[in-house]
Amino acid sequence: MLRSKYERIRTYILIGSFFVVAPLIIILFNGNVNLDLRSNASVDPLCDYYALADFDDTDSVGISDFNLWLNKYREYKEDNSSYLRGYDLDNDKKIGLTDFSLWLNRWREFKSCRSDSGNCHAGCFVEGSVCGDSVCEDEENKVNCPTDCITCGDGICEGDETVSNCEDDCKIVTEASYTVKVASISYYPIDSQDPDKLDYDVVNNNSYGEYSMSVNELKNKVVRLTNDLEESLEEGSRYKGYSNSEAPKSLDYVVQMEEKYDEPVPTDYSKEYSENIFMTDYNAIMNRLKICDLVDNQGIKEVWIWSYTGIDRAGWESNFSSKYGDISNSDRDNTDLPICNGSYTVYEFNYGREIEEAVHTTFHQLEAIFRFLDADLFNNNFVGEVGTNMGEVKRCGNCHFPPNGTKDYDYSNRSVYVDSDFLDWQAEGIGTTTNFNCELWDCDELKYYIMWRQTIPGLNNGLTYKGQSMPNWWGFIADFDKKMSQLKEEINTLPLVASWKLENLQIQDYSGNNFNGNAIGTVNSINGKVGKGVEIGSDQSRIEISEGSKLLLNNAGSFLKPQSFTIMAYVKRPNSACNYNYCSIFSKGSSRFQGYSMAIYNNKVALRINDDASNAVIGSTVLNPDTWYHLAATYDANTGKLRAYVNGNLDGTSTKVGPINYKDAKVVIGNGNGNFDLPLMGQIDEVKFFNKALSAQEIQSYF
Repeated sequence: MLRSKYERIRTYILIGSFFVVAPLIIILFNGNVNLDLRSNASVDPLCDYYALADFDDTDSVGISDFNLWLNKYREYKEDNSSYLRGYDLDNDKKIGLTDFSLWLNRWREFKSCRSDSGNCHAGCFVEGSVCGDSVCEDEENKVNCPTDCITCGDGICEGDETVSNCEDDCKIVTEASYTVKVASISYYPIDSQDPDKLDYDVVNNNSYGEYSMSVNELKNKVVRLTNDLEESLEEGSRYKGYSNSEAPKSLDYVVQMEEKYDEPVPTDYSKEYSENIFMTDYNAIMNRLKICDLVDNQGIKEVWIWSYTGIDRAGWESNFSSKYGDISNSDRDNTDLPICNGSYTVYEFNYGREIEEAVHTTFHQLEAIFRFLDADLFNNNFVGEVGTNMGEVKRCGNCHFPPNGTKDYDYSNRSVYVDSDFLDWQAEGIGTTTNFNCELWDCDELKYYIMWRQTIPGLNNGLTYKGQSMPNWWGFIADFDKKMSQLKEEINTLPLVASWKLENLQIQDYSGNNFNGNAIGTVNSINGKVGKGVEIGSDQSRIEISEGSKLLLNNAGSFLKPQSFTIMAYVKRPNSACNYNYCSIFSKGSSRFQGYSMAIYNNKVALRINDDASNAVIGSTVLNPDTWYHLAATYDANTGKLRAYVNGNLDGTSTKVGPINYKDAKVVIGNGNGNFDLPLMGQIDEVKFFNKALSAQEIQSYF
């Protein structure tokens, strides 16, 4: 109570002093006293720092400024929500009499500035710069005064600015359909005796002398290569950019983070690439980067590693980490990289080479992704025959073989001309053909790579296939996870993916998804379980199914590559034994058991995953010859459970670990893939494929 009393007395004294001083101020200013704060500013630009006492922004201090302050003071006393920073001269978050005292002092200081313009700095800049006044001035900079010097709206995303608090500066603006965020890292093992050179005990500076430059020169080269790679990849995403340089880009590359390490690339000596040559330790590199934070929280899609050919080390051109498996130009070892919630691609580029090799490396990754999505459409319709049958119409070629190429890396072949729809590729049939040799791309390797990419169906491609519009294929490169989630959402509404009745050797899909096929070899029509069926005889005999281009057509996904599935069919096994006692019913993979394979094994129903006997389920019921059985097999990716059913009854269970590793191959009915030496040697009818693991009750409904 006593303290409050003294505070009130102090306030009364200050107010009383105010009413004594105020008339003096009015008298002083009477007579049109006007202190021009910018007098003689041309002599000394520091006069531009006029007093913060100039409230009415007239470049002078006078009675009007005093009146403004007084009115604001009265207003604030009644309602402190009316606080304005400009009137709080002592920065105590209040407007009070001490601010008036400071105003008087500033008026006196600037009066001396008016009287003696030669003393402008002393009079006008007595306080110097003040961090927090929202003006970046004098010695202030973005480091020592970020509040004044980092400004939202300057086009630079910096400091504490984020998309949420400064969208104008931090939002990536691009004309492209997709933005690909990149983490770029580089390794330079420094010679301890000569720090301006690489250590040739680590680096293989072969006969080409690729690493003879100084370390600084190599670092500058990596900067150039990075810029060139961004530009080349973006330019290549312009659909038909070879005829329209203004065609919109589908991809915009943004290098979001860069790291440089003056040390050797980590090497995994437990993984031998060839004799005494070991693999790059990608796990060590990714863990150092905290890759899952970069991918899952910061949106990184690609990691570019700039390195060298080592004395005892080699790296993969591309490596892909995803819950869908390793889809890349590597050995597809899922343990090579940490698996995050999101997918990402790791490239290793040789900075001893030039930009052509870097783009070549990314080319192979495109091929891997597009083959995974639809091998039939990509290999047969887009790439077409390469290197042989030069009299035929060519398509677009691939990384190693341009349309007129007769050997690997044949980018400058002037002697061979071909007819090709390279410049007018159509998914359905052949587009308008052009007769050309390598001069179409100036016989230049890099220009061929870019032109090839520009033939990929991109933004607004206007192409159709089987009655449906073809989407922008670059979406699968820039945002693989989103496309796969769209696949999951759409196919979950269509559990029946394919249904083949096998009537009169018409390999037609009755699900409406157009997974039609062809009978090859000894495949005969017979009286089936329901109507007609087929009998599949000796080696090489089979039914091959096209994947129907579903993923590249409508973002619905390659329906025959789900992670959970059910296969069912009516099957009558033969009296005679099959090769290896394995009578194949349905398989998807590049070799006998790769991917998944349903069969009769040792006269029992079986489902095998990834060419791994431990990832298999084998039923318990011995199947009699010449008897129709309804056989079904399911795989539930959520639980890892494999189940086999005979006539609607559960006949065996097992558990597998990890995703299915798909390879580039068609679905085959009645044989194993690859060598086609596991024929059913029996009869089959009413084959169905589902994108989910059906329950026992659901399976019984089809029996």
